[in-house]
Amino acid sequence: MIRLHVFLLSLVTHYCFCSSPDNFSLTQEGDSVFFTLPGQGSCSVIVKRIEGENVAVVLDAGASSRQMHVKFLSNATPSHFLCPKKVGSGVDASSVESERPGKRSRQEEGVALEENRCYQRASMLCDGAAFPPAQPLGMVFRVLTTINVNKIATPQRVTLKDQIISCQKETVSVDLGKKLSTLLVHLHISKMLVFLSHTDSDHINLIGHLPDLPSVFCVGGDVSENKDAYLKQLLKGKKHAYRFDTYNLPLVVDTACGDFLSVLLDKKDTADLRYFKNAHVLQKLNFLHLWLLNPHALDANSQSFIISATLAQQNMSMVFCGDATASTFDILEAELKKKGFVSDDIIRRHINTRAHHVLFSVPHHGSHHHFPEQIFQMFQPSAYLVNAGNGASYPHPHRDLISYLIQYTQRHNVDFFWRCYGLTAQSSLCTFARTTHGVGKDHKILPVLHRNRPNQPLVLGTNISGALYVDTRGVFSQDATSSVQIEGCDYSIEHNYHVFSGAQQEGKFFFDQQYKSQYDAADFSVSDEDKILYKNNLPYAKIYYSPVSKKWLGYLLNPMDSSPTSMLPDDELDAITHFGDVAKPLLFGVEDLLETAPLPRLVSVKA
Repeated sequence: MIRLHVFLLSLVTHYCFCSSPDNFSLTQEGDSVFFTLPGQGSCSVIVKRIEGENVAVVLDAGASSRQMHVKFLSNATPSHFLCPKKVGSGVDASSVESERPGKRSRQEEGVALEENRCYQRASMLCDGAAFPPAQPLGMVFRVLTTINVNKIATPQRVTLKDQIISCQKETVSVDLGKKLSTLLVHLHISKMLVFLSHTDSDHINLIGHLPDLPSVFCVGGDVSENKDAYLKQLLKGKKHAYRFDTYNLPLVVDTACGDFLSVLLDKKDTADLRYFKNAHVLQKLNFLHLWLLNPHALDANSQSFIISATLAQQNMSMVFCGDATASTFDILEAELKKKGFVSDDIIRRHINTRAHHVLFSVPHHGSHHHFPEQIFQMFQPSAYLVNAGNGASYPHPHRDLISYLIQYTQRHNVDFFWRCYGLTAQSSLCTFARTTHGVGKDHKILPVLHRNRPNQPLVLGTNISGALYVDTRGVFSQDATSSVQIEGCDYSIEHNYHVFSGAQQEGKFFFDQQYKSQYDAADFSVSDEDKILYKNNLPYAKIYYSPVSKKWLGYLLNPMDSSPTSMLPDDELDAITHFGDVAKPLLFGVEDLLETAPLPRLVSVKA
């Protein structure tokens, strides 16, 4: 038992201190790396080399739920799962994720042909094209009609056996503050520019873990007396940090960050701020664009900023908007019209090219309540990012919202994205819905797995993907790998759900009572070094220890050149599809709900 505790402590320590993008170099002027933390909250960081300094641009710094899938505890370094492809190469079968390894079915061949057509259409729309000075986008791009997300019906499914994930049972708490500070130390930052959308706890409570460096803190939203006291406590001891409450300033619309800072810091002349007043630094900080700052709205969420960051090396812009609502985007749209600007595809218009990717950070952790439908036309995203937890407190991201994103994202932007990128490993997102029974938090939360596919908008979720990165090579990375090499052979790890649980000691595995009828322990052995469970001396499963259930959880291994076990006959699949003490009710509840009727309009619970 002592040996087990020492092992677990070393495992967690290894994760907290070593899970850093050491291979992300910031040696050349303009080099950049982006990362966002797991858990329900909002903490995204762009580190960029500007005038010889590594500057961290922090867009919110908080988390209300710090849950991560147990599989990440055993992975020390990030692994690539989305890699750039040579533009114009067509469909690269080796780099595009297939639902089933091995020979493709007729349906998959059809999808591949359709993808090829999509790439050709995207080429005509996007390759090297700039916006004509007077030609409206409506002549080229499809115009969306007004849609209400709450009215979108969820497609019915025949079966959900491979869609359910026991997210709450298989997640553990991670020290995100330590992870944040460790990442910044490894990236050798020397200056910080921090934008806080508003002062809700899940957007600011990690501030204390930021290093004490020359910093500018731009605090958005109307700061109440209580929140002001909390913010002062978080900033206590940061002698080189300068706080500016931007809500008291005039409304800022469509303004380059450097221009904004030059006015904000005009009368400040301290040694810590001289770097941010340098004309060359201000010009290079214009990769940040303040589309909206200081919107005066009734509720705190609607007071959030809308900021984009354009990373030229990745040919990508990222949009951050805190907990912004539809009313926030209404303000932006109205202000742009006052200036006589077209409010369609504003980022690509701003940089004057259509051949560009837009990664949109979904506001309010993927809640479907007050979702800003204006983004589909205003920003025309190529892909999405969702910062969310394991659903224990709030069902974010909502499953209906993800269906909504997939249905109404403009097709040509998705086509162009997949023409440039290919999945090299499985990428999934845990979404949630509620039953119609109970009120508010008494509703049963139903976790449903959404798997990313090359012919759909990519939705990156931190709740089971962990910390996500984008480096100067234009590669998305995550803290876990979905494959393992054993004796020269590659195996995929079926992380969708664990298929058994138990204890292990001295090379033996002891299955829990409910699995003893399915497994004969005499057939199994455990490799202590890599935690691989062998059945009759053949690799069978990867096991992880969950501090939540205090058990070892098993995930099936599949040879990369054969069909996965998810294609087993229904009777055998039934035998392995289980989720611990609460899983069976979840499974039956969601099947009863979805196979009889689409989800009704769901009650929103404000986070």
